[in-house]
Amino acid sequence: MRTDIVAAVAVVAIVNAPLAAAEIEVGLKAGTLGIGLEATYPLSDRWGLRGGFNQFQYEFEDDIDDVTFDGDLDLSSITLLADFRPGGGGFRLTGGAVINNNEVTALADPFDTYDIGNTTYTLEEVGELSAVADFNSAAPYLGLGYDWSVSERMAISFDLGVLAQGEADVQINSTGGTLSADPGLLADLAIEEEIGVEDLDELELYPVVSIGLYYEFR
Repeated sequence: MRTDIVAAVAVVAIVNAPLAAAEIEVGLKAGTLGIGLEATYPLSDRWGLRGGFNQFQYEFEDDIDDVTFDGDLDLSSITLLADFRPGGGGFRLTGGAVINNNEVTALADPFDTYDIGNTTYTLEEVGELSAVADFNSAAPYLGLGYDWSVSERMAISFDLGVLAQGEADVQINSTGGTLSADPGLLADLAIEEEIGVEDLDELELYPVVSIGLYYEFR
């Protein structure tokens, strides 16, 4: 089953759970993790739980060691978080885990020749060059935030934090070329993969900034 469907079912389950004296809030969020839906469950005046999912996709162009790639960044994640409000008010500290399906896919622009690793190859020798980069599937999250009430049941929420998604796993593949299975080309592709890992090292600690609009169910 797709993880976004699982997350949606989980959010609906939280909303329909027996609440006793607690109130559930459901909100729409937008930020660096994408656009998503989130539900909050208060345990006390100071403690609460949050769960949700986020998705988004955008295109980009980048160079890896003089090879130009057209790619897509697919943002897809499920958040499982706990909030602590030191003063019982709007300010909160947040920690938890993120099921992290963020992924980068890319395809090299066709050129007559490619400089790969320590060698120059022709288009016929390389064929199609594709790249995939992903990160740890489970990642810890730490952050802080603040909530503002705008009406009796509506609130605005702001989050600022860091997702420690780890070093990127980069794979670059040659398909359909006369040397696609050649050990020399594979060794040169491994060099390019290491360069790709270095280019993505700034995403190991992924900044999370988001704003949400929430409605309270009673």
